[in-house]
Order: sequence, then structure tokens, then C-alpha cells
Amino acid sequence: MPPKGCDWLNLLFLLFLVPRACEAEKHCTAQSSLGHVVPVGSNFNVSCIFQSTCTQLIFQNGKLKSTTEYQRYSEKLILSVKNLTANTTFTCRCEKAGTDPCGIDIGSGYPPDVPRNLTCVRKGEFRNVTCTWIKGRETNLWTTAQLWSSASFNICEEAYSGSVSATFTIPGNETLFSVWVRTSNTLGSATSEVLRFSLSDIVKPAAPKITEVKCSARHCVLHLKKAQSVQLVEIRYKEDSKSKWMTPSFNRTHSESRWRISSLLPYRLYQFQARVKPSNRTGFWSEWSKAVHNKTDEEAPAGTLDAWYTESLSQSRDKTFTLFWKELSVSKAGGKILGYRMTIVDLLKKTKVKRQLKTSMNSSRLSCSYCNISLTAFNSKGHSPPLHLNLPLSTVHIHQPVSHKCSDNHTIALWWSHDVAPTGPIREYLVEWYPRGHREDLQWARIQPNQSAYNIQGLRPCDCYDGSVVALYGNGASRLAFRSIHTWQSAPRKSPALVDVNVSQSDGVLVSWKEIARDDRGGCLTKYTIYLENGEGKTQTYDVNASQTEFVIRGLDAGASYKLQISAWTNAGEGPKGSVRSFFTEPDMTLVIVVGSVILLVCFLLLCACQFSSVRQRVSRCCYCLFQDVVLDPANSTWAKEYKAEKGEASLQLYLSDSSMSEEEPETVEVQEVPKLPPEVSDAPSYPTSTLSPPSDDTEGFRVTIQPNLSPELLTPSPYSAKAAPCTYLKSFSQESGTSDNTQESRNTDITVDYISSHCVLSDAEEEIDEEDDKDCINRFGFFPSLQSPFLGPLVNCGGKLTLDTVKIDCSDFLDL
Repeated sequence: MPPKGCDWLNLLFLLFLVPRACEAEKHCTAQSSLGHVVPVGSNFNVSCIFQSTCTQLIFQNGKLKSTTEYQRYSEKLILSVKNLTANTTFTCRCEKAGTDPCGIDIGSGYPPDVPRNLTCVRKGEFRNVTCTWIKGRETNLWTTAQLWSSASFNICEEAYSGSVSATFTIPGNETLFSVWVRTSNTLGSATSEVLRFSLSDIVKPAAPKITEVKCSARHCVLHLKKAQSVQLVEIRYKEDSKSKWMTPSFNRTHSESRWRISSLLPYRLYQFQARVKPSNRTGFWSEWSKAVHNKTDEEAPAGTLDAWYTESLSQSRDKTFTLFWKELSVSKAGGKILGYRMTIVDLLKKTKVKRQLKTSMNSSRLSCSYCNISLTAFNSKGHSPPLHLNLPLSTVHIHQPVSHKCSDNHTIALWWSHDVAPTGPIREYLVEWYPRGHREDLQWARIQPNQSAYNIQGLRPCDCYDGSVVALYGNGASRLAFRSIHTWQSAPRKSPALVDVNVSQSDGVLVSWKEIARDDRGGCLTKYTIYLENGEGKTQTYDVNASQTEFVIRGLDAGASYKLQISAWTNAGEGPKGSVRSFFTEPDMTLVIVVGSVILLVCFLLLCACQFSSVRQRVSRCCYCLFQDVVLDPANSTWAKEYKAEKGEASLQLYLSDSSMSEEEPETVEVQEVPKLPPEVSDAPSYPTSTLSPPSDDTEGFRVTIQPNLSPELLTPSPYSAKAAPCTYLKSFSQESGTSDNTQESRNTDITVDYISSHCVLSDAEEEIDEEDDKDCINRFGFFPSLQSPFLGPLVNCGGKLTLDTVKIDCSDFLDL
């Protein structure tokens, strides 16, 4: 027989290799004791036979084997292989240059398993039969499968390696068949059991087609395209958001083409599929049809809202409540909830208020003294049954512990005693809980009265919760409170934020701070710690209850500097310290106030005592003695000293003679004081001036005129002005003569001695007379706040004459004190 196409290719390939083989010298040969394919886990030997003597080497998958792993003979190497589990290449080589290596590839695998579950199907009216089977484990080798069928003759269909199905065509009018599968590879072969069937047994109808789905609130009707020669119809459906299918089966009559699916929920999206089968005994179910989606209609809400409330502290008669409610479940809502309607009837005030709330709301604040609440939900089809709740409930607080235990990071188990209702049987228990400080996140659950335990789920780790167990009975309730429950805790991640350090407190320093944010607390806070460092570096700590956000530090030193920090604690440890705040305490003003008060009291008593004239005079005399060092004595003036040195005596003596005065005699000086009235004085202050006038025709000497020119401002009272004046005196001597040839007698008789008026203290005889004149004079200076002093006499005396007896200083009276 002439060679086929593949044989020609192999022949050409060999002819091409022969010249190449002749060119290269082959120095070795590799062999296996079990051949090229071995079962997985086999033990065998690989031999390398060399044609010449050389340094012999052997490799396994490119890795050189050590000399201890094989046996060496003169021209042969033997490598012992243990438990081979994968395909491996062994290579033998001489170190001699110019020699080619040799080698062998060893395959490792399994013999084929016996095919199982052989099944043959005829799809529709086609004449092809497709058979499938389960091949078993992978062989890791080239494995062939052959499908044999036997009717009047044998038919063999070969499948590709690894395939688990094959198809053959029905020959002629054959109806009965026997089929089997044979698989084989290098390590062995296996044959399945024989399957015998008729064509009617293996018919599989085509998948049906759903043409229409009509739905109401609780059921849907499916329309299928008419199918021939089918007796069974199966429909499966499920909610689009779920994975579980519901599968009812139906027996189809020849005229029936629609099927009703009941027990559906309103306002749900459903998915529908169908399949058919020729009969109960023969044939196969068809494939499922393409899925069809449709939504059921709405209906009025069927369930009552679940609501609970919290009460806020209030001093007024009307109480403030926050009513919370849960959304209706999908099964009870009956459709899309459009909102809520609330009716509030105040039973004491006889008032009625209606509210309509949005669907986004699940709470509402209301104020009433004693009221009845009615709450309903509504959709496009109607309202839910109303919930009636009387607020507030008559609540009795029971001081019994509620035990708890952490189950995991999100669950806490609670249990309590049944004996919590003071009167009447318990209708139900209500367990409420909320994150500490966040009552707006209130959650609750209702449980049966025969239960006394509940697992709170969905809690956040590192969070702190408060709550209570409420036993409801009749129109009242009993409450068992629990606090500071948590699942898992950590130290606070942040420190409290200082708000203020108020050092103006009378009883200490007030420190206030903000609470740590809920996400940074790490659980239930147990306390705060305040660290206070003084100027010397010594630190003192103060522990504050976790429920407080301010603290008064007492006993600090006045006028000292301090540094302050604050941290928070949980049962897991202390959090970080906050930023340093420096402050200074106020100085102690108690001593200053006491000393000032004593001084004011003494001054007041002196002021009262000085209202008596006798006391005032004595005090004035004391003042004269104290300030006498500033009183000017006229005898110490330059003029008086010069005159005394010239004449040899302190008094002024005039030498009279019959003849006229010689040029060496001193000139007569006349001193005159010219006061000016206050209205004539300018606003600017002026000072006393003296002028020396030359002798006139009527006088023989000079005239010195002293003008005070004092403005009213210079008349301001001073401790020296009123009483120092009497201690000074001035004499004015004037010699008036009509002609130069006056006689000596006339000179003696014409000498006049006048005393200048001063602010002197009048004698006892003249005091009463001049009192009215002094008052008139004082009235001229009405713009002064007060010219009368309880300690001093009148500042301005306008009456009387200044005499030597008056101006002389005599301190002997001080001894009378």
C-alpha cells in the first residue's frame, strides 16, 4: 500500500536527519528501566552508556547530580530515581570538547479511570444523538476516548483528548441503541458500562418562550408560546434581589398556555423562567427559558409602626418628648411609603394637632402635658393601621442590676430578673440602647414576656452604650437601667480640648474642657486626669469623674504661674495628654483691702473729731509745729541783715538832727503793698513784683512798692498759706515832708509806722467782729470746691491789721497738748 500523507512527511524528516547524524559523532546513549512513560510515584533507573572514556556527567532537568547520587562504571552511569511525580528530562554528557550530549524524556501520569454517568440526548426533532460522561481524574498524559454505539451495526466516534462528549447520527430508522465509552493512554485503558435506550427515551425538547407576564399585588400570570408534544411545565421564580428559587410544577393540557403564580409579595420585582418535558416517564426536561422580569402591584400597608420615645428634662408643665419609629418592613409596607401622619391629642388642654411628616424622618419632637399619639404610614393605596401611644407612661425605676457579657466585637448579651413589674402581668419587654451622649441614635427591640435575655447586635467596637430594659404592663412600665457597656476598648486616641482656664473664681481656678469625639474615645471613659505644674517644676494630678467637663482647682498660691494639661482614661489605659495651657493666679487683695479699710476708718474718725473747734485748733497747732521749718522769718532777710550790720541793732532807728540828712545817711525806704482784686486779674498766673521808685519831691528816700498780682488760682488752699503768713511781718516807714527845711521835730512826728495786712489769725476780741467780713471775702472765691477745712482755719482773712505780736512765733502753746 502506498504511503499516506503523514507517512510521506515522516519519511522526508528522516531523510533530512540522516546526513546530520552522520556529521555528528554520537558518544553516549540514555535508557530507562521502565521506558519513556511511568506511573506517578514510580522508582526506576536511568542509565548513560558512553562510547569512549571521558569525564562523565548526568543532569536531571538541567541540574547536575552529585557523584554520591549515581553509580559509575568504566563506560556507564546508573542513576536511581525515586518517586517520580512529574515529567522529567535526564541528560548525559562528556566533558570532552566537541561531543554532543544525549538524554531521555520520562513522562509521569495515570491510567484512565472508568467513564461514569454516560448519558445520551436527542435535541428536538434532530437526528443527532449527543452522549456525555464523566472521565474521572486527569491522567497528565495523552488519553483518547471512543464512543461506541451498536444497533444493526457498530459505530465508533473518537473524541479529542480530555473531551467528555461525542455526537453520532442516527442511521436509518433505528430506534434502539446500545452505547459505551472506551478511554486509553500509554499506561492502560478503561471501558464504561453499556447504556441502552430508545429514541423516545432520550428526547429533550427545546426551551420554551415566555411571551407575557401580568401581575397584581399578590400573584402573576405567565403566558407561554405553544409547544408540541409536551405534558409537563415547570416554572421557577424569585425576588430579583435574592438567590433562592421557588419552583412549582404544572400539568399542561392541550389547550392550556398560561399559568398563575400565587403567594407573591406586593411591590416586589420578580424573575420568572420556565421549562417543559415530554412526559413523566420519558424524555428530559428542556433548558430553562430566558428570564423575564416584572413587578407586583402595591397595596395598603398591612403592618403597624413600631414606635418608642424619650423624655427630655423640663421645668415647665408641658413636657418635651422625642418620638422615634422604625420603617415598615418591605413585606408590611405594601409599596412605597409616601409619608407619615401623626395626630397629637392633649388630654388636659383638650387640643388636637395633626402633622404630616416626610419619609426621610424617623423621629419628631413634641410638647404636651399628657397626650395620646396616633401614628400611621401611607402609600398610594392607603394607610397602615394606626399606632396609639399615651405619653408619658407611668414609669417605675427598679434598682436591679442588668447583667451583660461581651460575645464578640459587635454583640453583647444581656439578662435580667423577671421580677420587675410591681403590678399586673408583663405584656412585653422592650430593650433600648444608644451611644453615650447620642440619644438621637436610639435603638430598641421588643421581646416576649417569657424571655429574660437578649443579644444586642450591630454594636461598634470602641464605643460606649447606655440603655435600659423596660417591662411594659397595662398603662405603666418598669425600667431597669444599664450604663457603660461596650464590646472592645482601647485607650483614647485624642485628648480633651481645653475650653477655658478661669482664674477669676473666688474659690479657685475653674478648668473647663470639651468631650472627646465619639470616634476617638476608644470606649467608655472612666475619668479625666488634670496635670498641674507649678513654677518650681512640681506636678500635681487631679482625677475628675468622666461625667464632668469642668473642675475647680483650689488651694493655689496667689500671684503664681502654672502649666496645665489634661488626659482621658478608659479601662484599656490613658490617652495622650493635651496641649499645655499656662496661666497666672491673681494676687491676694485681702491684706490690701483690710489696710485700706482701716485707713479709711481712721480718716473718717479724724474727720468727725475735727468738726469740734477745740480739736481743730489743737490739730492746727500741731501742723504749725510740724511745718515751721518752711516758715520764712523776716529777720533773716538780706535787707534786715544789712541794716542790722550797719546800725548795730535789729530795730530800725532814725537819727534825727536839726540839720538836714547828710548824703551818707541811709535813704528812707517806703514799702507799700498794693493788692489787686480777683476780677481784675488776668487768667495767666502772675507773681509778686517789687519796684524801686526814685525819691520824689515830697520824699527824701526811695519807695519800694510790692504788688502781689496774685491770680485767684494762686489762692488755692495749701498747708502753708493759711498759717505761715502770721509768722512773717514787714514794716513800712515813710517820711513825709512838704519841704526840705522841715524841722527835726517835724521829722520825729511825721514818722509813721504801718503794718501790712496779712492772713493772720485774729485775736479773740476781734474774731467775732471779723467773722462776717471773712465770709464775705471767701464768697468772692466761690469757684473753689471748699475754702473751709475741718482741720484749718479760714484761708483768706480780709480783715484786721498785722501786728508784731501776732506774727511772732511762740511754740510754748504746744506744751499744752
